[in-house]
Amino acid sequence: MSTAIADCGCKDPGTREKACLCCDIPVFCRNNYYRGKLLTEREFADEQRYLIDKMRLHSVALHGWGVVCGLMVKPHPHCPERRLVVSEGFAVDDCGHEIRLLKDDDCILLPKPETRPPAAHPEQEHEREETQREYGEREHRGRDEDEDEEEEGEQAGLAEEQDGCDDAPQPRTLYLCIRYAECETEFSPAPFDDCSCTNSSLRPNRVCEGYKLELYDHEPKFWEEATQDACADEHCREYYHHARRQCPKLNCYPCLPLAVIRDVIPGQRVTADQIENWKPRRQLVSTATLDQVVRCILDRIPTEKLTYIDETNWEHARRCTCHEFMSDHASSHERIRGFHIHFSDEVRSAAIDTRSFQALVVFRPENMENPRHMQIAPAHIDKEHDEKTRWCRLRIDPAYARKHLDNQNFDLFITLKCDHIPDVHGRRVDGNRDNIQGGTFESWIRVRRTRSS
Repeated sequence: MSTAIADCGCKDPGTREKACLCCDIPVFCRNNYYRGKLLTEREFADEQRYLIDKMRLHSVALHGWGVVCGLMVKPHPHCPERRLVVSEGFAVDDCGHEIRLLKDDDCILLPKPETRPPAAHPEQEHEREETQREYGEREHRGRDEDEDEEEEGEQAGLAEEQDGCDDAPQPRTLYLCIRYAECETEFSPAPFDDCSCTNSSLRPNRVCEGYKLELYDHEPKFWEEATQDACADEHCREYYHHARRQCPKLNCYPCLPLAVIRDVIPGQRVTADQIENWKPRRQLVSTATLDQVVRCILDRIPTEKLTYIDETNWEHARRCTCHEFMSDHASSHERIRGFHIHFSDEVRSAAIDTRSFQALVVFRPENMENPRHMQIAPAHIDKEHDEKTRWCRLRIDPAYARKHLDNQNFDLFITLKCDHIPDVHGRRVDGNRDNIQGGTFESWIRVRRTRSS
């Protein structure tokens, strides 16, 4: 696993990353000030912790967690075979910590074996292990048991990459995530530090909030749980009720998933098609974005009743003989027959023509292994001779019907493309009766020579 540290001072000499970051939110107790009260570092630290934990609880409980904006992973423009770029953005992890990238940052593409913190601060290693246990022993125990095997595997993998004789390096899948980090800086003497055993104790004067990019060459154990679809219930109503029964849990995932980079071959450039940004990451949508989405939906949902097809003169999916079809639906010089459609309100007459109202004939071959031939039947469209009409009729050409349809086995599909047919109010006809403008009305009839065909 390789990491890239935020530029918040942790790269400077004399600074270090704060190892113990609490994820739990304890019972709230705030300071009570009064005249003459003795104030020590405890009061000021508790004051900061109270406000920070309040904001964390507000973020997780009322808004959730995930990527708010940006943080898109893409190939490096100049060195795509060695580095990735994470764009500026903002996120909230599942502990309520806010993660900000003020500018694009690079991440080394090829994973490296994990390195332990410098020996100068052995207490940080112990604190970091305690922090990882907050996520659950399932994560840390599995890592401890497999640590030796993973290190041996990673070292062997690196040896293969460095071996110039390997002509076919194996592609691998990489997992990139980001985590909240704090950086202790501006160390200064603390002669009154009760925790120090000497008179030369140094304590950080400031704590900078930043981040770390972490790249795994194997799928982390928390990845599937952290990226699973929130709405797993078949019915959204059940999901809504389930979300109200209990407060969200603080899972304390080690980091926030950003992207999966697939089929990475060491030494070869990574393309944008290999980077999957959307599926792995959990999105935290801002109220401004939700407002835009709601307004967009409202613009498309009609406030008045839509015009729809309320009657036809044939039975949908009817099965009939050729004689019955020619008698009921084929016109002649003596009588007018056809497929009649009636609308619930007036529509624009000019929009109904042979391109929007059609009859498709699919012939049934004698040998079902042969392909089926299709033809758009030549037809005439009848409607009111005005700008508005409440009905239309499709009449298949009599000569075509006698020559090509009589005594044949076929299926006839009647379609009306309502996306192109507006009513007198300018709204498209609801062709599917789903209370949404537009759609394609479709019906069919099965015609056979005899009833036993």
